[in-house]
Amino acid sequence: MACCQGIIASTFAIGAAVALPIGAYLAQYYSWQFAYETALPILAVLILMLT
Repeated sequence: MACCQGIIASTFAIGAAVALPIGAYLAQYYSWQFAYETALPILAVLILMLT
């Protein structure tokens, strides 16, 4: 149980640490609309994978 909690916590921490620089890069060099439109298909695929 503790191992699973560690994996989940580290995944969340890595995602939080990586998402900020990637989001800042996309907003700086492209536009926030690009980041939004890119995230929607990824979100749809992830939702389909989880259901």
